[in-house]
Amino acid sequence: MALELLVLANSYLEAGLKKRCEQIIKRGISVENAASLYGSAILYDAKDLEDFCFNFSLNHMTAVVLSTGFQTLDEEVVKNFIFKAAQQGAFRQ
Repeated sequence: MALELLVLANSYLEAGLKKRCEQIIKRGISVENAASLYGSAILYDAKDLEDFCFNFSLNHMTAVVLSTGFQTLDEEVVKNFIFKAAQQGAFRQ
């Protein structure tokens, strides 16, 4: 429900409400929803939430990438995610 409210807050440019929704969403992050929340954060220009989801995903990389949520991400989002992860050293030689 907080994600739906975030969408509305973003539409109506309610920065305070948007920030509060992001805080609530962060408390409910899991391996299963991290990737989809990451995609939503990008879509709704929630940079703080995007960074939080990305860092969570880095710490749980294998499980997140194997999750259903990751499989439903847009191709461009997946490419950018992989590139950012590589920059952070997620893939070691």
